This record gives sequence, structure tokens and C-alpha cells, in this order.
Amino acid sequence: MQPNAKFILTTLFALDRTTTFDELAILTDMQIDDLRRAVHDLLNGSMVILEPDLDRELVSGIRLTETARSFLRKVEAPQNSEVESVLARELEFRKSEERRRADEQGGRLAPNAVHVRSDSDKPTAHLLRLALLASREESIERALELTGRARALNPEYWEVDRVEAFISSQAGRLAQATAIYRNALRTADEEGRAVVSYFFAGHLARKAHELGAATEFARKADDYFDTAETAQQLGTFLAWDQQFDEGQGFLISALENANGRLRLITLTSLVNSWSRWADFVHKEDRHSTDSAHKAYAGFAIGAQEIRLGTHDNRLADAVLESCVMFFRCITAGSVEAIGFSRELSDMLSLIAKYRSLFERCASWQFFARQVGYLYRSPNMPSAVKDLCSAVVDLAPEEIRPDEAAGVLTGAICGKLSFPAGILNFESSCGV
Repeated sequence: MQPNAKFILTTLFALDRTTTFDELAILTDMQIDDLRRAVHDLLNGSMVILEPDLDRELVSGIRLTETARSFLRKVEAPQNSEVESVLARELEFRKSEERRRADEQGGRLAPNAVHVRSDSDKPTAHLLRLALLASREESIERALELTGRARALNPEYWEVDRVEAFISSQAGRLAQATAIYRNALRTADEEGRAVVSYFFAGHLARKAHELGAATEFARKADDYFDTAETAQQLGTFLAWDQQFDEGQGFLISALENANGRLRLITLTSLVNSWSRWADFVHKEDRHSTDSAHKAYAGFAIGAQEIRLGTHDNRLADAVLESCVMFFRCITAGSVEAIGFSRELSDMLSLIAKYRSLFERCASWQFFARQVGYLYRSPNMPSAVKDLCSAVVDLAPEEIRPDEAAGVLTGAICGKLSFPAGILNFESSCGV
């Protein structure tokens, strides 16, 4: 008897029940073609029998024949270690399914959630979860190997395409990921298309930089689910696409219904959207006070949260960018400093109080330079100058304000992807 056939008999003997071909693939860890050949040989040798599943008409169960069971008991009984190994793999499979259900209950759009159409999808879902785990550990080739096994096992299952596209996007295989996402949309049911649209939108916005298409798919996901999570994604992408008014409407709606980490993500997106809007207005009209007011609006939202005790680096970085944008309006001569002394004092006082938090942010070096230009600006109130000195150690004037403005514009407006890790897709990722 061939080793693969014998291993299948041992597995079925240890389980002592009818199982499915897909479950055998998980428990034996065989290549799908090898497993099919071995099962075929056992059927021809009357060692196993196929039984139709009354609940799942397209699924057949596999069990030992009485001849095989008698042979294994009397002639070639499996060793205890072999039986224990099979039962250990079965237990791990059951635990994996429990974790999958828990992830799904935690949110249909959670990064680890894999959806099943029926019980027959559970073995494939197990492989897809292993693939996602491998991708998080940066074992991309192993992850794609697992999605390949899942595809061989269940080629019509849309989650296979969705997960493979997600992993391909992470690996920088953008054209491949886009094509696979589109195939997932073709094969999924209505809810599945909404799930795929959510993750596809994340890929298009963060990786492919196709914001128009990203907002289209994010809108489809939000139309179906209508949750804080989908509203946050849609609002963020609209703001990135300079559709600020509508984008902030979705972000505010999401903020009203979000809790925990999602609330913080949404709040940070809202602060960031005000900085982007301020920069957009500033480019259109460098003498408009509207850009300064928008920059301060973003600062005020984030500052309130920080004062309440939320000391998150990404939120702090967004607040710093709001300050940088506001200071640019002052140092570029867009507005008179004397008319905004209260706002300047508010910003500088907050940064001084929580300096240890803000110093860890990526925008700190830009902020510190801009404070230097602010300090040297004409007609700057002495109280504001004192706060400038208290916030940073003022360095010599090495860069002209107009040069710094170019650097800072890139820092704020070139950031088409949200700070790493803040959305679960990749992302977040999508989600």
C-alpha cells in the first residue's frame, strides 16, 4: 500500500467518523492532487466509501469500510503516536474555527475575519487564516503557497481571491492584486461584494493611488454596511481626494458611532482632513485667512482629545501638522500674527505642556523649524515669542521660510497614505 493511502487510512481510523475531502486535506497536509489520487486508489480497493451529505448535496463524506476497519484493527493497527498526532491536528483545526468565528463576530470587516458560505468552506477558511498569519510575519511566499492550496481545494470560493489579493497588495504586486480583487467581485454574492469592495478600496487608495476608484468602492461598502468603519474609510478617502466637505461629513458621522480604537482612528482622520483642506486653500489664495481658520479647527479637535488624556503618537502627529500649517499662514504673510495671537498661544502652550509626546512625532522637525521662523517674523507679539522659546531650542536660521514651506507642503500633502498601521487592512486595510 502506498504511504499516502496508508496515511489516509490512519487518519480516518483515528477520527472514527465520516469526514470530508476538504477536511482530510487539512488533517493530512497533503498536496491536493496527491490526496485525490490516494482516495481514488482506496475507493478502488474498497477501503473507503463515499457517503452523500444530506445537508450539503454537493459534498460527500468519506469513511472507512468495515473491511478496512478490520484490517487496521487486526493486521496493521496504527501506532498510538500516529493516532495522537491526527487528533492533535483535528483539535488545532477546531480551535482555528473557533477563532475564525470570534473574529467574524468582532466585525465583518476585521483584518483577520474570513467569511464562510457554509460548513464546507471551513477547511478552506482555515488555510486562508494561516495565509494571513504568515503574511503578517512577512512570510509572503508561504502565505501565497497557502492561498494556492486553498484555491486548489475550493476554486469558486470568493474569499480565496480576496485574501490572495490582500496579501499580493501587501507584497507590492499591485497589478496582480487589482486583477484578483476584480475576480473576487465577479464571484462573490451581494454581501461578499461589499466586503471585497471595502478591502479593494483600501488597496486602490493606499497602494495604487487611484483615489477616484477607491472612493467608488468605499461608497459601495458603506452603502451596504452603513457602519462607522465604512463611513470612516469613505470619509478619509474623500478627504484625500480633496472632496473635503463631503469627506468630513462621513468622518463626523463615523465619530458619533465609533468606539475604542476606531474612534481614535476616525478622530485622527478628521484632524488630518482639516490640515489638508487648509493647505489646499492656502495654495489657491496665499492671502486668505480661511486656511488659518481650517488649520486651527483641526488643531482644536485633536488638542481637546490630548487634554482629555489620549496620548497617541499618530493623533499627536496630526495635531503637529495642523500647527505647522497654521504657522505657515503666519510666516508666509497670509495673515497678521497680531490677529491670531490667542490661537498661536493656545497651540504653543499645548505643545510645551506635552512636549515629550510631540517630540516623538515624525513632524516634530518641521514643527521646530517653523517655530523658529515664527519667532523671527515681523510684528510677532512678545508673549508668543516667549512661548516659542519655551517650546523649542531655537536654532540658527539655516533654511529660509520659503524653502521650508516647500518641504512642509510635501510633508502634509504628499502623504496620500494614512500613517502605517492606523487602519487594519493593510493595512488595515482594507480595512
